[in-house]
Amino acid sequence: MPYGILGLLAGAMTGHWLLGLSLFVAAILNRMIESWTIGWGVVRDPVAFKRAWLYPLRDLLGFACLVRQLSQQTRSLAGQTLSIGQRRSHCASRDFGKRLDS
Repeated sequence: MPYGILGLLAGAMTGHWLLGLSLFVAAILNRMIESWTIGWGVVRDPVAFKRAWLYPLRDLLGFACLVRQLSQQTRSLAGQTLSIGQRRSHCASRDFGKRLDS
């Protein structure tokens, strides 16, 4: 789905709205067909046909969460805080160098 969004944005930025929209719709249909193929063809899930629209929606939601996380200035990793855009990160504690030397 990110490539479908990228195609939509590229089409919008270049003035080719129809091409961008068709790439976005193709990405959605691709994910729905994949859901049907795996859901019914492999697992034999009868609900796969009824709820195939949830698969592209899940992809869009995951992409939105990824963009939100990457746009934040600070991140927390393993209980430590990392600041983006500064020369020295806050994730290195003062004891870290001492522990390596001893």
